[in-house]
This record gives sequence, structure tokens and C-alpha cells, in this order.
Amino acid sequence: MYQGRIVRYGPKSEVLALPYDDYTDLLLASVPEMELGWLEKAIARKRMQGADN
Repeated sequence: MYQGRIVRYGPKSEVLALPYDDYTDLLLASVPEMELGWLEKAIARKRMQGADN
């Protein structure tokens, strides 16, 4: 949906197939990428911040 209107409709394999319209491309680009080890890094940062206090 874009501004309350359906832009693309259909099976996921078709909706997410190239070529994308500009809005679909923007939406897909905004999805954060999962990084392996992100939780461990966040915990380590939190521990380091706690040690400074």
C-alpha cells in the first residue's frame, strides 16, 4: 500500500519479483539485515557501559 492505495497485489513470488516499482524498492531497502552475533555484541556493549559507572 502507498498512501492508502494498493500498489501491487498477488502472490509473494510475483509481488517481490523484478522489476520493482520505486515504492516497493524503497520498502525492501528499509528492512534491516540480521547480523549474526548481534545479540552477543549488544550484551557485550551493555556490560562495557555498566563497567564504566
